[in-house]
Amino acid sequence: MEELDHVLPEIQSVIARYLDGDAEFDATARTVAEIYKRTLPTETQDDLDRQAPLQPRQIQLKPLMSAQWLTPKNASGPTIRITGVKPFSLAPGRSLDDEQKAFTVFSEALHLLFGPPRPASFEFGS
Repeated sequence: MEELDHVLPEIQSVIARYLDGDAEFDATARTVAEIYKRTLPTETQDDLDRQAPLQPRQIQLKPLMSAQWLTPKNASGPTIRITGVKPFSLAPGRSLDDEQKAFTVFSEALHLLFGPPRPASFEFGS
């Protein structure tokens, strides 16, 4: 498994060729998908190679009493803080329009790897 920081210049280079008109969208997305796949854990890469069915996303919700609905500031639950995430550019030094096109290619690459977005299932419990 490689770090995204290590493959990002390669991804940016492939996307730059697309933005310069030297590569087709579909070919670029497939290449970006193969590069990005190297950043995934080995077991995930193996599952993708076997085309194992993806597990549905699941969210578990705790039932709330009416007092909790009426006073949400008193609602309990974990606070999630995401830290240490560095923003990165897929088309550094280019226009916002090019950055959006690069993001579209990257999104397609993720769809090629993981399939289209799937709805989450909700489970209500105690």
